Amino acid sequence: MASLNRVIIVGNLGSDPEIRQTKKGTSIATLSVATTEHRQVGDKRESITQWHKIIVWGKHAENCEKYLSKGSGVVIEGRLNVRNWEDKTGQKHRTVEVVADIVQFTGPKKQSQPSDLIDF
Repeated sequence: MASLNRVIIVGNLGSDPEIRQTKKGTSIATLSVATTEHRQVGDKRESITQWHKIIVWGKHAENCEKYLSKGSGVVIEGRLNVRNWEDKTGQKHRTVEVVADIVQFTGPKKQSQPSDLIDF
């Protein structure tokens, strides 16, 4: 049986992209994207916001830093990645993140850009 690890997130950045470099100079951007679900519970309408950690690599990470800012709308397509890691004190952690293949800019931007779709 075939399997598929595919995620689509449509939301807004909760903060400016964070960018860093690997030892070899490859750019990595971390995006914090909020999605909100609205539910009717009796007479009340509830909003439930989920936060998603998005990882973008290479030139596309640099474009995210250049063109996106807090509040920008994005459509992210990628795959779920689960990482286990240990901090300096020896405590174990588990992180679930989306590794982006496609980042589409849909909302307010820092400035105009050459293309709304970055596909890699």
